[in-house]
Amino acid sequence: MKNSGQITVFLCLIMSGMLLIATTVIGIINRMSAKEKAVIAAKGVISDVKAEYNTYIFEHYHVLLFDKTSGGLGEADIEHKLEENISEKLGINFNVGQAVVSDYTYIWQDECVELKKQIKDYTKYAIVKNEAEKLMEKIGVGGDTLSDELASEVENQDKEQRKAEEDIKDKKQTEAGSEKNNNQKEISNKDNDGQKEEASSEQDERAAYKSGGNTDDPRNFTKSLNASGLLMLVLPEDFEISTAEINQNECISIKLKGALWNVVNTNMRFDSCSDMLKDMKTEEGWKNGLLTSACGLSYSLEVFNRATNTDINDSSVLNYELEYLVNGKNTDEKNLKKIVERIILLRFPQNYMYLMSDAARMKKVMKIARTLAIKTKIPATVYKVLIAGCWSYVEGIADVRILMHGGEIPFVKSNESWITDLNNLGESIFEGQSCEEGTCYEDYIMMLLAINMDRTYLRMLDLMDVNASIEDERFDIVNGATDLMIDFRVTYQDKQYDIRQQGGY
Repeated sequence: MKNSGQITVFLCLIMSGMLLIATTVIGIINRMSAKEKAVIAAKGVISDVKAEYNTYIFEHYHVLLFDKTSGGLGEADIEHKLEENISEKLGINFNVGQAVVSDYTYIWQDECVELKKQIKDYTKYAIVKNEAEKLMEKIGVGGDTLSDELASEVENQDKEQRKAEEDIKDKKQTEAGSEKNNNQKEISNKDNDGQKEEASSEQDERAAYKSGGNTDDPRNFTKSLNASGLLMLVLPEDFEISTAEINQNECISIKLKGALWNVVNTNMRFDSCSDMLKDMKTEEGWKNGLLTSACGLSYSLEVFNRATNTDINDSSVLNYELEYLVNGKNTDEKNLKKIVERIILLRFPQNYMYLMSDAARMKKVMKIARTLAIKTKIPATVYKVLIAGCWSYVEGIADVRILMHGGEIPFVKSNESWITDLNNLGESIFEGQSCEEGTCYEDYIMMLLAINMDRTYLRMLDLMDVNASIEDERFDIVNGATDLMIDFRVTYQDKQYDIRQQGGY
């Protein structure tokens, strides 16, 4: 009996120990479960925040973002909602301290890295045509720069032009000094020399006429043109220019970077070889951009309006959205004027390279160059470059006219595809016809966008913001977030847990 009592006590001790261990284990499991439950609740409330994405931007641009101010109510509102939602998910056994959003990731942050990521994902999973790749196939061996040989020739002629102009200036100064020292004698000599020079010039001009020379200077045509004049030449007669505009002071691109306008001022007088060369090099660099920005370019063409198609988004404020992405002006009209000018500049070096290889057309150029050289004493080779540049520029106007009418043009010119006539520049602009399988208006928009895509992404956000604000005037894409991190403290059975959770799209 004595042994039986000892065994009973021993078993009781074992049972008590096991019960204590079980209780301890259950407590540990409960605490672990409590923390796990809190983490799960945190993930759930983050999902709730993400579910309140801007529906307009998603439907029209396939981009997910939420407003950290909850539609203008302030950041405290979203934290209050987080605290309520966590408490609801955890139940009455948990005591939830204040929930704090410790960090946001914005759609515009780090050079729009989140926007680029979502665009890339969209173009990958949606069936989006690789327009940049198609354009590269159209261009073929064509380049985006003036050949080194022709650029060198223009530079050399610029030196010749400067030297000739300095010589003329020195001569005039010398003549003025002689006139001051011996006024009467200089007047007499000047009259005689002027008569001889005039007679010689007239003889040379007659010789030029007999040889078929054209005394008309084609540069007079381009000197009279301005942005409005270019639009009149290239737009269809029934085209109504949009009067839409936006307030750029509210645009995120201005808030973050300041004015991002492209300053392009073309010298259409064609009186300077250096200015002409600068214009031909203005829009260089797009070919590499096509290769590195294919997703963004293809995406742009799919979701944004343009002058030749304003039906992609019928709720947009601006009608010429791609033109805004390129130029960043505040009105449709300004963006359209600038896009016409810049596409002409894209065509400029291509047309010039072909023209300089066309012996028959260059013969016409040289006849005019020689006549102008006789009058001004500036070498004919200088005028050859300037007149050829002027003609190539006007050919670009004819090219853009076809594009604005919805047609296509060959990227590299040929004898058959050349449009304009040097003897009748103004009227010959209207004689061009569309070709098959050439480059179209959207192709040239892509080239211009590709020059600086980082600027383009910011302007995409401008348009998303302006258009989404029509439905909700409180929306500001500056507050557009794609990710958030929350910190909160939860108490369960006198045990505190600090929870941090992050999540985004």
